[in-house]
Amino acid sequence: MPYEIKNGNIDAKGTDGKKKSFNKQAVDAIIGECKRRGVTNKYIIAGILATVSKESGFVPQNENLNYSAEGLRKIFPSYFGGKNTKPGTNANDYAKKPEKIANYVYGPPRGGHKNPGDGWKYRGRGFNQITFKGSYEKYGKNIPGLVENPDLLNQVGPAAVSCVAFYVEGDFKSTKRIKSKFGKSSVNDFNDWNQALLCIINMTAGFGNGTTDEVVRYNYDKAKICHGFLIEYLEKNPQGTTAPPPDNTSNVDNKAQEQQNQDQAAQQSNDTQQNDTSSDSGSSNNSPNNGQPIKNLTQFFAPSLAPKELNFDSGETGKNDKEKVSKQLGYMPFIWYNGFQIAYQDISKFSLYHKGMLPVVEMTFIDTQGVLREDGFPHDDTIISIYLNSKSLNLRSIHMDFKILDFKDNGSNSYTVVGICDIPQIYLKKFSSYNGKTSHEALQEVAKQVGIGFCSNIQNSDDKMTWINTGFKIIEFIENIIGNSYVSETSFQYCYVDFYYNLCYMDLNKEMERDVTNDKQVVGFGYKFLDGKEENPDTDEETIDLILTNEKTAKESIAFFSTFELVNKSTRVSLDKSYRTRSKFYDTISKELLVFDVESQTSDGSKSIILKGASNDDKFFQDNTSNIWIGKQDMYDDGKGNVHKNYNYSVSQNRINLDDITKISCKLHLPNNNFNLYIYQKVPIYFMPQKETPTIKNSVYKRISGDWLITNIGFEFEGGKSHQVVTAVKRELSILPEEQGESKPRSNSNANNNENNVNELSPNDQAAPEPTSNQPSQSTVQPQSTPSVIDKETASQYKLDYILGAEAFKDNNKKVRKLVGLDGVAVDEVVAVAYLKMKEAANKEGIKISITSGFRPAYGPNLTAKTEKGKTIKITTQEYLYNGWIAKKPGFNLAAAPGQSNHGNGIALDLTTGSRKKRSLNSSVYKWLVNNSWKFGFVRAVKTEEWHFEYKPDKAKLGPYALISSSESNLFFSDLGLNNIKVA
Repeated sequence: MPYEIKNGNIDAKGTDGKKKSFNKQAVDAIIGECKRRGVTNKYIIAGILATVSKESGFVPQNENLNYSAEGLRKIFPSYFGGKNTKPGTNANDYAKKPEKIANYVYGPPRGGHKNPGDGWKYRGRGFNQITFKGSYEKYGKNIPGLVENPDLLNQVGPAAVSCVAFYVEGDFKSTKRIKSKFGKSSVNDFNDWNQALLCIINMTAGFGNGTTDEVVRYNYDKAKICHGFLIEYLEKNPQGTTAPPPDNTSNVDNKAQEQQNQDQAAQQSNDTQQNDTSSDSGSSNNSPNNGQPIKNLTQFFAPSLAPKELNFDSGETGKNDKEKVSKQLGYMPFIWYNGFQIAYQDISKFSLYHKGMLPVVEMTFIDTQGVLREDGFPHDDTIISIYLNSKSLNLRSIHMDFKILDFKDNGSNSYTVVGICDIPQIYLKKFSSYNGKTSHEALQEVAKQVGIGFCSNIQNSDDKMTWINTGFKIIEFIENIIGNSYVSETSFQYCYVDFYYNLCYMDLNKEMERDVTNDKQVVGFGYKFLDGKEENPDTDEETIDLILTNEKTAKESIAFFSTFELVNKSTRVSLDKSYRTRSKFYDTISKELLVFDVESQTSDGSKSIILKGASNDDKFFQDNTSNIWIGKQDMYDDGKGNVHKNYNYSVSQNRINLDDITKISCKLHLPNNNFNLYIYQKVPIYFMPQKETPTIKNSVYKRISGDWLITNIGFEFEGGKSHQVVTAVKRELSILPEEQGESKPRSNSNANNNENNVNELSPNDQAAPEPTSNQPSQSTVQPQSTPSVIDKETASQYKLDYILGAEAFKDNNKKVRKLVGLDGVAVDEVVAVAYLKMKEAANKEGIKISITSGFRPAYGPNLTAKTEKGKTIKITTQEYLYNGWIAKKPGFNLAAAPGQSNHGNGIALDLTTGSRKKRSLNSSVYKWLVNNSWKFGFVRAVKTEEWHFEYKPDKAKLGPYALISSSESNLFFSDLGLNNIKVA
């Protein structure tokens, strides 16, 4: 990968196609400092250089703590609402106040700090953001005066010294970890570029201290962008130079250095803005969403493709006049075509929207300059540029180029143009293969290849296979991948290219279930400067709750829509697409013909009307099934097969759910363009009657108001006025308050419907016989229930988070269970308290345990519930697991018949022991549980399952063998000393 030296910089292109320019003095100083500290291995040195290129671009700088209130809650959750929050703390009081933020989140006693101002004084600096006084002391032993003057880390020399010290005095000493993870005795033993880089990335993350493999992989991929040409430079310049000594002459010089560094960083960072209207400025992200769990649409990487710059003569001479013209540009559609502007006064009609996955533009205009029949006549691949101003400092404006697809001369100098977004590579036909990747990973690779960014609301998908493009256009290949993608048993996906050149991969069900109560929108009218009141970029713009409404009092608001259209095509969709799909395929590996029923996602029906047929017509509901033949397929298993393990289900699951959500739709007309909105965003919409009538007396249409999912956003201009058209869908209608308690409409009645083929829980209880026509119902099952007797004091002590609507959860004996959410599953409250006591004891001995499965209702569809603290808990039924095993579905294991498992009585827990048979046994966890669980009332209860424990305190007093004898065949392994435990 070639590079060149220009003006003291190393210039080259990274693997992402973008130009990089790094300070040669900084690179040489790090190389030289490595050699001085005894780091002689070139592979490791290259890894450090690549990591610094990702972290800071070789520009030492201060940590930017200029976060908004929302950013603070996201980046420092434990200090703004979490366990470390001080009484009376409000994020709004700290927003956009970097010094105050630092002194709070980094203040005493953290990091060796003793004085109130130490948090700000010892905030992150240097090449790799050294933070806290203790770290300045540890890594700055060879930097005279650093503790007294921490700004020295923003000079190249001290930054290089502290950067190398971070590794040499840190994880380079962790020889056992290096040996265990990479098979090397020390860092100087590496002989592979990529393995050495992966080692440095792991060390930067603290060898995985709470850091996921996905985060490490993400940072590795970012570092690889510049790894190649940095290796080439290192090979030619192996000695580097001695790091220049610190210049401790004055604080003013340090401030000047800091400003120079910030200017350098700003020059390097010319990427397109991320597709996240709530993003905050702060220190460099090490992963999407700063390594935090992804909750909504988040950018993974920015596009390298960009529209052409718009340069034109404004006709104004004064600087202020030009700035004012620039700021007003795009308030009305700004159209640039073949070197001239089509004035908005000449536009008869303009529309920017999505057609399928791609943005398109349609416009009719008058050619007042008379050039379109001559020099302006479009050629092959002629481009038209569009610019729409967001009128906000925090919301991105739209600037996009379009290829002209259709050009029509209407006569009388009127023309109509239709264009599609200009992403040249996406329309090419290619032969390509993406081996052993998930759909999420494959689409990221495709996005990089065509030059667009990538955004998603999930970390990854669960559909690893070899994705092959057999000569289709890349956009068609993208459609094929997303159509066959699989995330989870409740998910369905779609993707699109937004107005900012990002491919957006969305789990729609996750977004539809997301809590949007606290979502905000920027008002963003942007007219202040016209009155001489210049906007201050350091001042937060006004925000309001994210809603859309036609309430007259909101007429001047960004949230207002003036008119709306409602469409209900529920019956048509049901007749055309059916209520469920039965898919069939032949698995050549197992030599089986497999049949699966798939039904679209719904709620439990307690608060909504599920649109699946008349409530009194079960026969038509059961009979209305589409049949499809998927073909011959080989399941992906350890690299084998042409499809992923859930492929057969994903084909039908994505299709039927995408069809089903279109039953109820609305089209809103917003007089003010709202740039807060994006496609596949959940947003509350409230429809208000415009006047009271004898039949309409409520202030809101409660049946149709509520959460909707945006499916298209259009920007239109006609008659000299701009407006926005938002299309949204609603999966279910709301139940009115007076209807609460009435018989519920139909939910997913078939236990197999709407679930995937992988049992994400541990294998279940002892096998049950094949079902027969006289299979026992719940009422015939003998109860083994534990009473609910937890008092408020105990509940508060153990912070029990109760599941709402507990009257819906009945055990095998039809007794209501009072459940709490724990480790992401439902657990009986009494069992939960006992488990938490046991977990606390295990933690004290360094043993980490958690629950994979708790309470399971015997019959019915799988459930999704909310806790008092707003967490989502998914509850799997025994019927679903049993039917999956009987049908021999891939991923399903032996399961008890409905009503025969003690999971249905609330006393059984599956714990994270793993399984020796499956080569996943966690010996330390299993050994601890067998030796100690009985002291807390839990004992093993299934001979063939290490993970299955039941809460039977009376029996447990007898010890670990209270229910199962202590034999090797019963999985009390002698090599772990579990077959001869003495009970005092």
